[in-house]
Amino acid sequence: MSLNATTPRAIARLLAVVAVLLAVVGGATAPDALAARKATLPGWSLIGDYDLQVDPGFVSVAGNYDFSIEGASGSLQVVYKVGAGKRAALAAGGLFNFTFLTLTGTFSVDEVAEGNGPQRIALTDTVKNPNFAFDGVVQPDGRTIVGTYLRRDGFAALPGTVTGELTLRRVTPLNPPTAFRLIFASTMVRSGVVSGGLDGDRKEKRAFLEVYRDGSGNQTFDGGKVTGRVVTKAATATAPATTTAKVKIVGKGWTAALDGPIDADGFHAAVDLRAAGFQVVDAPMLLPVQAGPEPPPPPPPPPPANLLDKGVAKVVAGHVTVTRGSVPKKFFGAAGSITVELPTTAFGQTVVADPSTASVANPTRFFVKIGTKTYGTGATGGAVSMKVRSFVRGSAQVIEVLCTGTVADGTGGVKQLFPPDGILLQATVAR
Repeated sequence: MSLNATTPRAIARLLAVVAVLLAVVGGATAPDALAARKATLPGWSLIGDYDLQVDPGFVSVAGNYDFSIEGASGSLQVVYKVGAGKRAALAAGGLFNFTFLTLTGTFSVDEVAEGNGPQRIALTDTVKNPNFAFDGVVQPDGRTIVGTYLRRDGFAALPGTVTGELTLRRVTPLNPPTAFRLIFASTMVRSGVVSGGLDGDRKEKRAFLEVYRDGSGNQTFDGGKVTGRVVTKAATATAPATTTAKVKIVGKGWTAALDGPIDADGFHAAVDLRAAGFQVVDAPMLLPVQAGPEPPPPPPPPPPANLLDKGVAKVVAGHVTVTRGSVPKKFFGAAGSITVELPTTAFGQTVVADPSTASVANPTRFFVKIGTKTYGTGATGGAVSMKVRSFVRGSAQVIEVLCTGTVADGTGGVKQLFPPDGILLQATVAR
């Protein structure tokens, strides 16, 4: 990279190099930098099948009603529709005094200090002239709507313009819906990414949403795709660890969003829903959760500094010969090779190398060759203690010899066996 480069990309690369150098000067190590970048595993898992009854803040007014005014009775069927501005509105049709009613309307919910206030509806016959209008308050159980009406002169063949009280009494359904229904399944991977749960064929499940429609039941939207993420921020010196979740569900003509913290009690979600002109904002819901993914096991400890593995052992008639060539320079100050001879009866024992046993059938010796010199074979070959054991690793037999002490070349040259711990020689028995 040229230091004369002045493009934004070149400048960014140069600044990155400077940042790394500053981290090194400041004492940061490569593992420290990696640890800082490693994301904290989610403390909780959003995994399960959920069937949520989401309170929109008002009871459904869809259904069939009877009423009576001025000595005449009438009936009315109220349904929800998508009105102006793609917002939910009302439509109603019925019969009064042998006159067909075709009404359009709106609904609203009063805002109060805590929660929602009364729900109000307004219905107007905009087809006939003179017309009819009704304004009423929906009772909490949704069974009656109490208000006032205005009938213009000539409407329904009745004389005079009249105002008065009017109560719509629900006929069916007697217990109207009081909530929307959101159904979805979710699963989560270790990183916290959330997606739709899987069915028996390992296919992603799709979400459903039911909202108010008419007196026969709710309107159902399907095909919702679930996405989201669970994130845990690690604890600091001044704050505990915190976990939050965001889930978004998108279907044709509808959306749902859940956002909030997670703790041992569950996912405290604020739910937003949009469908068929309805809009619900921050409806509180509590969803059960599972424990977060287990952290990976810690890395295995590094091998001991005195380990010298990759040796080869041959066992013949109760006698073991272990050889290891290309011994690293750190052990003797120069590259070399090691040979160990001992009887199989030494397994599980500590024995002392004896150069004088070279002439017997089953010697116990330790010698090192470095360049043209051999250490440990003469009468003054040194004193090497060898702690021997044999074990199985996988399908192979391993012979391990912990060698401590010194070896000499007979001319005054002495080599210590990697003090203070000695050499931990491991060899696989050749087959």
